[in-house]
Amino acid sequence: MFHKRTPFALGLTLAILAPSAAFSHWAYTGAMTRADILSKVIGNTVTGTTSKGSIYAEYYTPDGVVHGVDSKTGKYKARWSVRDDDLMCWASASDNKIDGCVLLILTGDTIAYQLIDGSTEGPVKLLPGNPKGL
Repeated sequence: MFHKRTPFALGLTLAILAPSAAFSHWAYTGAMTRADILSKVIGNTVTGTTSKGSIYAEYYTPDGVVHGVDSKTGKYKARWSVRDDDLMCWASASDNKIDGCVLLILTGDTIAYQLIDGSTEGPVKLLPGNPKGL
């Protein structure tokens, strides 16, 4: 999700700027709670494809680090956090500036990213553990 070439950068920015109380996850059926994210996503890996066709994988460590790899640009690091209103956020590892926040909707092993405007991005696959060795 941190990957900067994804098509939903504007939506992620809007999610940060929007008042959190007005856009609580209860408005979106199936959105994961903070507890869900911490227990089901953290310590695991997501894989997906960017709008430019790069395949990426991101492993989320319990200490807030994203270890990623992109098929075109190689390895990268970022930071993750989960807000009190259940939005998962990503930040640059170099300056900790928040790049965006979204709600997560998990169906089976697939996650969709719910943007503040109600649209979704993804999907990405959730893989157990760190199968890519990130």
